[in-house]
Amino acid sequence: MVDVSVSGIVRAAPDDVFRFLADLENWPRWQSDMKSTGLADGPGGEVGAVYRYVSKAMGMTFDSTVRLTRVDAPREVAFEGEWTGMIRPDGRYLVVPTPEGSRVTLNPHPQVRGIGRLVEPLIAFYGQASQQRASRGPSEGAREGLIVGRFPTDPGGPMAYDEVLAERIRTALRGRDDVVEKKMFGGITFMVAGRMACGVVHDDLMVRVGPDGHDDAIAEPHARPMDFTGKPMRGMVYIAPAGVASDDDLRNWVDRAVSVATAEALPTRAAS
Repeated sequence: MVDVSVSGIVRAAPDDVFRFLADLENWPRWQSDMKSTGLADGPGGEVGAVYRYVSKAMGMTFDSTVRLTRVDAPREVAFEGEWTGMIRPDGRYLVVPTPEGSRVTLNPHPQVRGIGRLVEPLIAFYGQASQQRASRGPSEGAREGLIVGRFPTDPGGPMAYDEVLAERIRTALRGRDDVVEKKMFGGITFMVAGRMACGVVHDDLMVRVGPDGHDDAIAEPHARPMDFTGKPMRGMVYIAPAGVASDDDLRNWVDRAVSVATAEALPTRAAS
């Protein structure tokens, strides 16, 4: 099981915040990986309510349902979902009054199976980054029972990453026709041949080096394991800004990431 817990202050009354969170039709308004949700069965915002959702995360699309299992106003909302591929949604949201308004704790802990167990650190990394941005709260107060303003996870909202570095990566990848950009981890990633190759998180370069190249990569100057959750993910590394100060250094890392991504994509292509 992946367990993520982050919290932040929302400048709105607890009752209004709780009502907003308990109605999962509001998910796309504050969580960027949720593309759509709709009430499928039961009374909205109450125990037993079933919502159908479409989520896009980690380069995959999830289309399934979740059910509210606990609605303890105005403090706790809990939900669980159906298995969709390797993941089954599960989690809860807590609301506690504060002088500023409300402290919201987001505690998703999705169940994983099969190959999902091998990528638990990546799932936790994505969940932590996504929920940290969401927990910062909306910019305004509440009106008509809905939170006014949007969480910073909006696709059009601000992203905390070095856009200059992202543009340098685009230059290094110029000429390829298999590159897709995705907003992920609070930054941006570049998919090559359908596999995540590299990206920018804050001001670090994120590079796919593969399990076999991991030890050699972290021995390089300014490189360290990708350890956002406290558990390093073998095959992924961060490069500090000093390690990509020159265009040659950046291109070397990007070329390495492309080589690994395309090599790992070959079996999938052959199978299809």
